[in-house]
Amino acid sequence: MKPGRPPKIKPERAPPRPRYTATCVPIPGWTPKPNGGQQNAHHPTEEKRLLVETLTGFGVMQTDIADILDISASTLNAHYKEQLTLGAHKANMAVVNNLFRIATDPRGGNASVNAAVWWTKARMNWSETRKEAISADVRSVTANVRDMTDEQLLEILHRARDSRGAIQSPGEPGKLQ
Repeated sequence: MKPGRPPKIKPERAPPRPRYTATCVPIPGWTPKPNGGQQNAHHPTEEKRLLVETLTGFGVMQTDIADILDISASTLNAHYKEQLTLGAHKANMAVVNNLFRIATDPRGGNASVNAAVWWTKARMNWSETRKEAISADVRSVTANVRDMTDEQLLEILHRARDSRGAIQSPGEPGKLQ
């Protein structure tokens, strides 16, 4: 210690926080680490395989599934590749199968049609509209499209469709065909 300087005083440390204990809602197939948080070799079980496949089918991200199983993402991919691949496909297949069953039901029930339709649109990229490519010669359109009337726009579309040979005449302006 040098003369003329006050001694250094170490600040008091806060007491350590208590370790996490599993007192919340249990997750099937998950238990806290028994050895105080140290990693052990991972051993897949049929229960864990089913859990990974189910969570993948529900759309849970792989990083979250790895957290639930308390393993790294690379370990998840190494041990559960098949379940990660097939989980979403099996879920989609179950929804489409249910939608088909409802659609072909002679009694005409529609209890879960909206949910099945949402699933096919959101998760499987299905859609109700037909996306048709319009090939128009852009060089022939010199006006600003924002300044054109509905009739003018329909005429341009009509000419583009006529050039392909698949046309119906343009309908009333403002009404889709």
